[in-house]
Amino acid sequence: MMKSNWSLVLVLFLVACGGGEQRGPNPTLPPVDPDPIPGIQRPTFSDSIIRPAVDRVLTVADSILVSDHVGVSIPTICFSATYCDTDAGGGLGWGWDISDTRDLGLDAKLNYSGVGLNYSGVGDKDGVFLVQGQGEGEFLGFPSDSRSYGAWLRHNVFVMYFETIRSGTLPTGVPVDGLSLGYGASVGNDTGSRPSSNATWRGLMIGGERDSSGNDHVIRGDATLVYDVGRNDLDVLFTNVETLDTHMSTFDLKWWDLSVDTSGAFHHRDIWGHVDGRFYGTDHAEVGGVFRRGDTFGAYGARR
Repeated sequence: MMKSNWSLVLVLFLVACGGGEQRGPNPTLPPVDPDPIPGIQRPTFSDSIIRPAVDRVLTVADSILVSDHVGVSIPTICFSATYCDTDAGGGLGWGWDISDTRDLGLDAKLNYSGVGLNYSGVGDKDGVFLVQGQGEGEFLGFPSDSRSYGAWLRHNVFVMYFETIRSGTLPTGVPVDGLSLGYGASVGNDTGSRPSSNATWRGLMIGGERDSSGNDHVIRGDATLVYDVGRNDLDVLFTNVETLDTHMSTFDLKWWDLSVDTSGAFHHRDIWGHVDGRFYGTDHAEVGGVFRRGDTFGAYGARR
């Protein structure tokens, strides 16, 4: 939902997030044969099944989570299992509603910009199927590059997304060359309760980070979540984290002793960022969510 008090700069940012006029399909870039990722086997699936597999999950999805936006820092708060709100300030923002995601599909909703993305398989691990997407388009007449990594399980789809303007100047004279936004999202079929026994889930985290020079990097890591029913708490651990372009190891991300409410939701927010998640599928078969810590953001999914 668009709010009042427009300004041109915020309009530009919100078009990247999903507000503003939607253009028609934009050209896709040809698929890139990805470099091997340590610990992830080459795809055992063809690119032709990516869209049907994702749409099968989205058709029955009833829960959505969206991370804060990094680049231009914009917080996102999820008020319920079905609705999140990105607040850019000044009375301007955008709502994320699960019903739109079900109706419109992955590209049209989770990649709000309207950019045509061409997805190709990267690999799979622990029953999590990883793909990459890239495309090019325009925001308010500015040429832009888009890149995305996403993954699906049986009950959950998660995605990270970067949008970068190649060149341009606002009417106010402010240059927007290289301006980028990044965020993560998780959509799935919500179990609606917390686990009734100790359990461990393993899968993948995919995300992005901005370094001290202002450069954007895609990151990935192993996701492990451990639930203790006696204490009703959950540990969320992202380990073996590395950048995909340089294959440089980076710091692990860990949140300890997160309380899980009766609906199966868990979250933590502080001055450094947040982590949010839900359980998906029958008998809490899967778990997934989103996170931000500083200039690092992403989404994750894992199987029991």
